[in-house]
Amino acid sequence: MDADEVSPAVWSIQICDSNKCDGKDHRPLQANVKNGQWRNVVFADYGQAVKLAHGLRTVQKSTIPGSNLTFNYPSDPPNPKESLIPVERMDDACKPEKTEEISRR
Repeated sequence: MDADEVSPAVWSIQICDSNKCDGKDHRPLQANVKNGQWRNVVFADYGQAVKLAHGLRTVQKSTIPGSNLTFNYPSDPPNPKESLIPVERMDDACKPEKTEEISRR
């Protein structure tokens, strides 16, 4: 059984320009490791999503002390009305949008 079948990543965090997070005023929270590729941050557990959102709002920096991740929050320049809101995803956040064929020799 695949790990995603047991506990799929169904939670993400949206960065919103207002506290309602409606319309098109939001974008996904993303992270990278040491100047790597930016990836959407997803969770299998709502509680962990809330803890990260709270931690980022508290420190108001793109890194959390003791972490090797850089986040795209807060925006540059900082927007004092920006909110971090955990949202439940209805799609599979872990699968790529396009599947690539793997050639076997």
